[in-house]
Amino acid sequence: MFSKVSIRARISLAFGLLVALMLVVAAFGQWGTQEGKSALHEIYAVQLSSAVALGDTRYNMAIARVSMDRALLHPESPDVKVLLQKARAYLTTSKKAYERYLALPKSAEQQKLAEAVSLTFDRLIKGAIEPTLQSLETGDAVAANRITMDVMPPLRSHSPGAPTRSTTT
Repeated sequence: MFSKVSIRARISLAFGLLVALMLVVAAFGQWGTQEGKSALHEIYAVQLSSAVALGDTRYNMAIARVSMDRALLHPESPDVKVLLQKARAYLTTSKKAYERYLALPKSAEQQKLAEAVSLTFDRLIKGAIEPTLQSLETGDAVAANRITMDVMPPLRSHSPGAPTRSTTT
């Protein structure tokens, strides 16, 4: 079949096929680069920002909780007012970090989860943390301890960064 085609035509045809193959490979390379760029943007602009904001929420909530626990351990201490101010300041920072997370773009599924966690987070703040701080401010350590020991654990079980317990052993 190719015996009647000149060598020059064969070489030109082979060279043309190699150029066409290189163009196809280059096109796939460009497409792959664009996909990689958009994936990298997703990771750094959305996922990393979300992780940092949730990490800040959890970190500041933990410091607020430690300050509150210190006040609960020694409610007669003169440092209680300072500890409660510190707890409120870290709680405010935690709320701002969580608001930063909520402002980031999310998929529909992530948005649904964020709304559920927001509801639990608000319940924890309004139903346990704020009442505990108020009880400590008024000097009612017994009520603060009751709220912390009885009311807070069920509310905290689904808050941001809360450890999950396995039901299987």
